[in-house]
Amino acid sequence: MSEFNFELFVEGIKKFEPKMSIESTWQRLNYCHDHYPDKHTFSNNAIGSYINLGKVAGLYAFFQGKKCIYIGKGKSILSRLENHWEAAHEKNHPTRGYKHRSLFKKYLQSELCVYYVEINEFGNNKTGEAFRATLETILQLKYKPEFETLPNKPRAKKTKSNSL
Repeated sequence: MSEFNFELFVEGIKKFEPKMSIESTWQRLNYCHDHYPDKHTFSNNAIGSYINLGKVAGLYAFFQGKKCIYIGKGKSILSRLENHWEAAHEKNHPTRGYKHRSLFKKYLQSELCVYYVEINEFGNNKTGEAFRATLETILQLKYKPEFETLPNKPRAKKTKSNSL
């Protein structure tokens, strides 16, 4: 295992700077979660015709119109997009919590634009994952996606007994 090289890591972030403008520099695809009855159809028809995202590590961002709703990273962009499709369709998705389900269910019938960019500078090892996570955080700060403003759990309804 190679030693972590901080200078190389920072240089990678500097090289990525021209790609910080998601809408103008990343590849894109449009789809509506509701148009696909199952994950297999979604993967093959909505995504498969664009690129073999199953082998692509990188970042992706969901937009509804001009509004950024989610920014994520993945060792496999396809797997991550499939997870979001499942979150939109299944009430209790096993790997996604309340925030994911509520956000993607909200946009179930909306046309979404997914921007994506391949990032493999450091591979799919621990350093590569940390690099993608760092870029994801920077982009979340820049774009302020709706997901980051949602509560982690449903808010408890006020009743007379808990308002006393």
